[in-house]
Amino acid sequence: MGKRILVVDDDERILFVLEHALLSLAPDTEVITATNAAQALEQVSEVRVDLVLTDLRMPGQDGISLTSDLRLLIPTTPVIWVTAHHGPAVSEEARRLGVFGCLTKPADLAEIRAMARRALEQGVGLHTAAANARARIDATPRKEAEAGSQPAQPSILYGE
Repeated sequence: MGKRILVVDDDERILFVLEHALLSLAPDTEVITATNAAQALEQVSEVRVDLVLTDLRMPGQDGISLTSDLRLLIPTTPVIWVTAHHGPAVSEEARRLGVFGCLTKPADLAEIRAMARRALEQGVGLHTAAANARARIDATPRKEAEAGSQPAQPSILYGE
């Protein structure tokens, strides 16, 4: 299955350049675009997305707020920020929100492709780990029920 990348920027020229740069990552890469946060959130609610690249300064909802919303919808999907306004406050927000990376505009297309490739590789591991954790959690109660055992009660509550 191919990788789907969402690129969010209010400048359609940047969207065009990034879309074509990212399509060269692999033959089965799909790039979808959004010109604002509302469109981006609509996209991720409708289709699976493996990576998000977003500008930070956009009219309406900015990229930081968008990333916060994305963490609720797609918590394990890597997010890369591409911005002309990088500084200590942006770095702190990036750490807080678990952003994969932050590139300063004008970013080199080879650098964007390299970071996107790394993020997609890491994202596969995160999705697999999350799926395995969900499977273990889902399977645990069934195993106990099948075995007829009760979960151990903390003995301190019963004075034993």
